[in-house]
Amino acid sequence: MTVSRALKLYVIEEFGIDERKITSNPNGVNSEEMKLKGDVGLAAKSIDESDEVVGFIGSIFKYHGIDVLIHAFANLIASVSNVQLLIVGDGEDLVEYVQLTNELKCEHKVTFTGSVPHEEVANYIDKMDVCVMPKSNWYGSPVKIFEYAFLDKPIIAPNVDPVVEVMTPG
Repeated sequence: MTVSRALKLYVIEEFGIDERKITSNPNGVNSEEMKLKGDVGLAAKSIDESDEVVGFIGSIFKYHGIDVLIHAFANLIASVSNVQLLIVGDGEDLVEYVQLTNELKCEHKVTFTGSVPHEEVANYIDKMDVCVMPKSNWYGSPVKIFEYAFLDKPIIAPNVDPVVEVMTPG
């Protein structure tokens, strides 16, 4: 079993396996884990409730394209003042992205929470008005878009096969 059609096709081609022997089933979320359980952590409490919040939740690695999100956000605040960026998660590139917000002079509008317990993920997503997945790999089934969708959030995601497989534009 694979988590995307793209990965299924790769396995068929790379290993010569009969396609009837492989199924594809995207990831999903546990509805019990995605229930709101109180308030967000201290880092997100600094968000102005009157602002629109663009958000990302996940590991902070280059392949997720957080730098693309930060650059786009810096361009956005040049013309829109009542918006903030909430980045929830931790990873090896976090310090680099904090520095990037300083270089782009948008640090006053960006909140980095660092690592949060998984049981609090829904509370952070609930704070977001628009959820973003800047990049994705070619083969995966990104759980974050299912989490975003479960909480009825508008989603901006890349046009790659695993995402297109489970999302309909508009």
